[in-house]
Amino acid sequence: VRTSGGFFVRIAPSHRPINQPVPSGCRREAGQHWRSGLKWALTESQRLLTQSTRPMTDWTAGYVADIGYTYGYYTELNPARLALPFLNAGLVAPEISHACELGFGQGLSINLHAAASAVSWHGTDFNPSQAAFAQALAAAVGSDAQLFDQSFAELAARDDLPEFDYIGLHGIWSWISDENRQV
Repeated sequence: VRTSGGFFVRIAPSHRPINQPVPSGCRREAGQHWRSGLKWALTESQRLLTQSTRPMTDWTAGYVADIGYTYGYYTELNPARLALPFLNAGLVAPEISHACELGFGQGLSINLHAAASAVSWHGTDFNPSQAAFAQALAAAVGSDAQLFDQSFAELAARDDLPEFDYIGLHGIWSWISDENRQV
């Protein structure tokens, strides 16, 4: 389901407690920044699609690639949400430095998390149009997320990635083949 309306990024720097409200000017700037970034990303993703190098013969390898994923933000993918269950259990939450999202769809969640935290984000999505949109959005907003158009097997074979403290996925498990789930 596509959401209507805008969303805002709330950043809590270490010098300001999280329970203090975000100044209204920051919300307006964040909203304007993301709206202009989304418009630019749509245009840029179309340009990047024309440069695709993926072969067109049986390239899906069991992935559902003919249906685009939603343009939504999924709070469940935010590693900051890990703190509450750990604290509730009387444990110290792990420090997250390197995170990965598998099957990031249009890339809104991963780009928001990368732009709003000090965590180094990496991710992959097999759908070339979605990956192009997410890469264009990352460039437009300066999120520094490292986003790839690769299968899980291709990503797992890379030797240039850090060891991830956190790996998240949303919905992708039902879109891929059993073989790809084994990766």
